[in-house]
Amino acid sequence: MAGTSVSGLVSGLDTATIINQLMQLEAQSQTRLKTKVTTEQSAVTALQSLNSKLSTLMSKAADLAKSTGAWSTRTASTTSPTVTAVTDAGATAASVSFTVDKLATRTSATYTTEGTRTAAVVAASTPFTMTFHGTTISGMDTGDGSLEDIAASINAKAGDKLSAVLVRSGTDAGGEATYRLAVSSTSTGANTDFTLDGALLGPVVAGTDVPGADAEITVAGQTIKSSTNTFDELMPGVDVTLGSDTELTKSVTVTVATDPQALTEKVKAMVDAVNAVVADIDTLTNYNSATKKAGLLAGDTTLRAVRDQIVTAVTSGVADPAGGGSLSLASVGVQVDRSGKLTFDADKFKAAYAAGPATTMAFFEDADGSGADEGVATRLEALAKTFSNSVDGAVTSLVKGRQSKIDGLNDAIESWDARLALRRTALERQYGALEVALGKLQSQSSWLAGQIASLPSTSS
Repeated sequence: MAGTSVSGLVSGLDTATIINQLMQLEAQSQTRLKTKVTTEQSAVTALQSLNSKLSTLMSKAADLAKSTGAWSTRTASTTSPTVTAVTDAGATAASVSFTVDKLATRTSATYTTEGTRTAAVVAASTPFTMTFHGTTISGMDTGDGSLEDIAASINAKAGDKLSAVLVRSGTDAGGEATYRLAVSSTSTGANTDFTLDGALLGPVVAGTDVPGADAEITVAGQTIKSSTNTFDELMPGVDVTLGSDTELTKSVTVTVATDPQALTEKVKAMVDAVNAVVADIDTLTNYNSATKKAGLLAGDTTLRAVRDQIVTAVTSGVADPAGGGSLSLASVGVQVDRSGKLTFDADKFKAAYAAGPATTMAFFEDADGSGADEGVATRLEALAKTFSNSVDGAVTSLVKGRQSKIDGLNDAIESWDARLALRRTALERQYGALEVALGKLQSQSSWLAGQIASLPSTSS
């Protein structure tokens, strides 16, 4: 049977070991191919890691590339623990003081008719309407005449404007809990008034008729109203919200300031991302004198070009928005050494930013969006996006090229599998035939020896 042999029964040779050793020699070409696959796969993994670092660089640079996402970052603080302020990209550094005169409230009323939850208090199946700030709401029905059905009908037809609930009013003669219907507007403000159709449930209980009101604050002598407790755009890009327990008649100051720490962290993140990409490329393409080994992708001109363009994007001049030349890299706390590594001095950056925010950020961003005076972050974002593009980016193309090479090598390895299998079969047959031939010779030798031994002896 092909592939099955008994080793050296006649010859005494370990033919299985001999065949295996011969096959190792035969398989050297395939082994070299497998080694190449391992090397290429390591290169693909390294390039994919570099692509990931380029994507990170693109993201970090994008945080600085547009003025709305970078130097206009603001924080807002207030002098009252119950008043909050939120900023958006349009906020500018400023402060405003105001006095809280009123808080926004809902309109509410509780009606005198009372009864148990399910007992009929009015005629069943009677249509009724409500009026909400001059608009009639129809389609409601008393159902079985109980307070529970009336509340359900109001909530079903007017739930976006009104909320109806039952509130405990006492106990009837039979010891069962009694309730009244309480209705309130779902929103606050002066324009939330409502009325219930006719005298359906009687007059409003004294003291429960609470009209809705707008929130009011006084700013620089003028009264500002809001139907909610939030004053949108009290200052450009600043929304201020009064808490429900905000103390009235007290002065509150809202201050909006730049957030240099958050911005500093963004610049540092971009610098770190640049260093990660440059260091990765250097490791892959340079000769390591300590290990005396070349990088996995030594001599790859595409990667060296990627590195050079990134370093150039950082070191090239940026036009001073005030005119008169270029901005200094070092003046904003960023320096580059001979190897291309960046260092970032956070304190120096903060000092430069405090002295001139617009000038400082002009180094990083395309302030007017025209692309005419691109800052470092704008350049880096565009480059990183180009290099890591999943379709035809420079690094992506290298990955695809290496992967295609791996596919070709694997095809060659598979072809060698068939050739080596045939060669092993041939060797097994060859050595099997040798054992058979030796067996025959051994039999003939034994027969001949027997014949000689049987001859009569002669005497002299």
